[in-house]
Amino acid sequence: HISYKKIIFTSSTGVYRSSRLPINEASPIDSSHKVVAMEEFVQHQTNDHVIILRLSGHIGPGRHPLHSILKSQKALTNRDAVVNLIHQQDIIHSIMCAVNDDLPCGIYNVCSPEHPTRAAYYGGLARKLANRSLQFESGKDGKIIDGTKITLVSSFKYQYSIQETSDLDFNVYSTNIT
Repeated sequence: HISYKKIIFTSSTGVYRSSRLPINEASPIDSSHKVVAMEEFVQHQTNDHVIILRLSGHIGPGRHPLHSILKSQKALTNRDAVVNLIHQQDIIHSIMCAVNDDLPCGIYNVCSPEHPTRAAYYGGLARKLANRSLQFESGKDGKIIDGTKITLVSSFKYQYSIQETSDLDFNVYSTNIT
């Protein structure tokens, strides 16, 4: 028999359906998503003594969607959809907040409050960091993940801008993008 106070499970904001409204932890999820089944399993096994951190797209040193975007020669879809990203240091801080008993059991979105469009964000970074232009298809399908709940019930605060950290990440790993 294992004794525990709570379990911390990292999940994904990919479980949410596309929506024109901002998505919070009470928004509808795609019940067919494989990660939803894992969340439900963990919740059932722990009698709801679990903290689920639904993480948005993870960026950090050497890890950024722009790496694969620049390698692909395809146009990106949904130019006017917004990005939902989170820097790895903010992920670490959210986990530490949960470990240090500063976060009540429940589900929390962890997503930067910055939501530029895909065209503005990826297009701007590609020009600035790789001197390349990206092609985009029209469209706005997507979602805006609201990650404020975790900041309202704990000491957690977002500390890293997705704009500023991307420059540093690509300056360090610039040989990987060309």
